[in-house]
Amino acid sequence: MELNQATLQKLKIALARKSFYDYCNMRIPKVYDKCDYLEEICNEMQDFLENDLELLIINVPPRHAKTLTKDQYVPWVYGQNKTIKVIGVSYNQGLSRKSSKYIRNSIMEVKTDVEKLVYSDIFPDVKIERGSASVDMWKVEGAYTDSYLASSPHGMLTGAGGDIIIIEKKKKNA
Repeated sequence: MELNQATLQKLKIALARKSFYDYCNMRIPKVYDKCDYLEEICNEMQDFLENDLELLIINVPPRHAKTLTKDQYVPWVYGQNKTIKVIGVSYNQGLSRKSSKYIRNSIMEVKTDVEKLVYSDIFPDVKIERGSASVDMWKVEGAYTDSYLASSPHGMLTGAGGDIIIIEKKKKNA
């Protein structure tokens, strides 16, 4: 029995909701399709969320899609639980803001092409709260407090708490 296109798309969306790797592969297939090490990284990141692990360190060479994967992870996490608070830290505020903007905009992406899947096709109930969408700090509708904080070691981390703290590129050129 052959599945029609609409049924196949619904199955892919259902997989993307449950599997971080399938989510990444659906969003950016050119990067993730049949990439064993990225599948392993995605599975480790999903395991980190689902099993409430204390620490996850990902150490791979430059240009291996670490940042891209991290920037896919945060929206997927909100699809699992809208109340999670994430802090994204990079060695300078500019990089932190760049990631925050990418993450926020991917959640807010408006569907303009019926053929192209956007975030809201996969997680229709996750939206950025209106009036709470600055680049440094924003909130998902339904969350009790700010959902995402972009910062740096010299930024506004004092007093901030997070369920997931992502530290990326801690030391430039180290």
